[in-house]
Amino acid sequence: MNDDRLSRLEARLEQWVETTFAAAFGYKVNVFDLALYLVRALEEGLRLDPTGINRPLAPDSYVLQIAPDLHQKLVAKYPDLAERLCTYLITLASQADYRFSRAPSLRLIAQEGVAIRRPLAFANHSDDTNGSTLGLTAVTMPLTDYLSHKPHLILNGGTRVDLDRDIVNVGRMVDNDVVVDDPYVSRYHAQIRRRGNEFLLFDINSSRGTSVNGIRVREHLLRSGDVVDIGRSRLIYIDDRPDDDNHHSPPTDTFEGL
Repeated sequence: MNDDRLSRLEARLEQWVETTFAAAFGYKVNVFDLALYLVRALEEGLRLDPTGINRPLAPDSYVLQIAPDLHQKLVAKYPDLAERLCTYLITLASQADYRFSRAPSLRLIAQEGVAIRRPLAFANHSDDTNGSTLGLTAVTMPLTDYLSHKPHLILNGGTRVDLDRDIVNVGRMVDNDVVVDDPYVSRYHAQIRRRGNEFLLFDINSSRGTSVNGIRVREHLLRSGDVVDIGRSRLIYIDDRPDDDNHHSPPTDTFEGL
């Protein structure tokens, strides 16, 4: 998978979620998670033409397994959620110069045992299964050598949290991946997303903001040694890449001047 291409698709995705779904009840973040897993399933399922003549063929059959409580709330608020997500996939494919063999379909399934913020996305080409969901494979981002760098967070100078998944949610609520017991931290405060061998930090409209190395940010490409302050708590990002790969970079998007 081309990491630059995936980054561009995710940027388009975030803009689409911002403009398509309201932030009421905090559902916007959940919708982004659902759509992000769909995008990655699409990318994982691309069929490339070895001759280079035809555009890559995207999967046209999708299944999203969602925690039952979240499924109930999302479907009640957005009855046409599956149709909206399919429309987005069509738009994205056009912008990325992909093609479908037929209009994509999506089934949203309430599945016990699925974490609220870690849905399972399945994708396939319908001509593989004659329209059945049999044989669909859950999308899993390839575990490249980023795990060998042992990326992790240190919370308040003590607790170590390994970054061994694609999306890590940080906040006060117990269903976050990193639970911060701090009344000054929002319920769902920040999100860390893996792109290739790197991790990006996003503030998700927290009430008191997120700072990296003393600068308030909306998003930031993490480098080893970065100090992240949320509420009255501190996270330090560490990985074991060589020093020349871990130079500090300025925040991607900041609130400087506010």
